[in-house]
Amino acid sequence: MNPKIELLKICIAVENTVSEIYDLFAARFPEQEEFWRGLATEERGHARQFVVASSLKGSAALPSSMQSAQDALEYVRKVKREILENAGLQPEDALKMAIFIEQTTVESFLDRMVLDETDGEMKRFYGSLMIEGKRHAEFLEERLSGMRQSGGQA
Repeated sequence: MNPKIELLKICIAVENTVSEIYDLFAARFPEQEEFWRGLATEERGHARQFVVASSLKGSAALPSSMQSAQDALEYVRKVKREILENAGLQPEDALKMAIFIEQTTVESFLDRMVLDETDGEMKRFYGSLMIEGKRHAEFLEERLSGMRQSGGQA
């Protein structure tokens, strides 16, 4: 298989898994369902963007990008398993997990891909998704801050 296509498939799996995590939070916290479903929908949109990106030229996937994306996928799958096993998860915990996912996992693998990519169009594409991840993290941090200020209500 083409290494670029393989890399983009991993990226799609990361975005879909993050979407599934947010759907789990929506089901777990009905009072916040709309909030989490909205984020899940955005993550599915990111996955579709990676599908479109597979038609762009881009450069060959470097091993460092491939490893970074694979590490991100393994991490989000681990988080999903932990959520399924933890019946006592609280809304604040969910926000903290989501912030961590957006800030470190997704952002770090996209950062690696931006650094490795030599094609300008693909570099801009990855960069735009990085900006979106930062926006998500800021939005989640604001939500967490508001929750803490209101005494635990999101």
